[in-house]
Amino acid sequence: MQKKRTTGIVNLCTGAVLSVSFFLFVLATALRLLGTSPGVMLPLMKHTAPPERTGLTADMYAPVVDMITGYIRGEEEAFQYVLEGQDGARYLLFHDYEQAHMQDVKDLFSLARSVQLVSGCILILCVALAIWHRRAREIYRGILFGEGILVCVLLGLGIWGMVNFNGLFITFHLLLFSNGLWFLNPATDLLIRLMPTEFFVLCGAVVFSVCLTGMLILLCLSLCGMKWSKMRR
Repeated sequence: MQKKRTTGIVNLCTGAVLSVSFFLFVLATALRLLGTSPGVMLPLMKHTAPPERTGLTADMYAPVVDMITGYIRGEEEAFQYVLEGQDGARYLLFHDYEQAHMQDVKDLFSLARSVQLVSGCILILCVALAIWHRRAREIYRGILFGEGILVCVLLGLGIWGMVNFNGLFITFHLLLFSNGLWFLNPATDLLIRLMPTEFFVLCGAVVFSVCLTGMLILLCLSLCGMKWSKMRR
């Protein structure tokens, strides 16, 4: 009896860890896709930061985005774009403090990559355990328990973002950055003109939608698994 109870607790924890690792994997994947894929960032930037707001010409967006995403991926050594003027002079588009801030951002994306790898490995292990104990309904209960908490958190953040996105945006920056380099001036700093609040609202909506969709898919699979395990008993 004691052994059966211990096994049930282990299976319950396995399900909860599976749901958390799945959420972290989807979240990290969505974030990295937004920050490292030119095909994703370019249309978002063009939509929220048109040429009349940034001062760039339309044909400059693609190479600037290639530089930004390449830098975040670690393929570009410096966060800088050099513009050749008609007079033959060379102009640097980003200030040193913008470069320093993007180094912090790059470090966060490196962390997201680590989270993606670790959570992916844990997810595979938990799925393997779930398949091995496929008749254990406690695993699916653990998944549902973990999902319930995560969905509540996700919905809470979503409501916060809809009601007061600036407050959510500032809170995240205060938590993620230990300096004030993210305080940029649209009048002087190109980086904030390229990525205004609207850009982050749209990115947040994309990440929220991807995570919520992923959790709903896992919910459906869990319910099907519970029904299947009950039928096999």
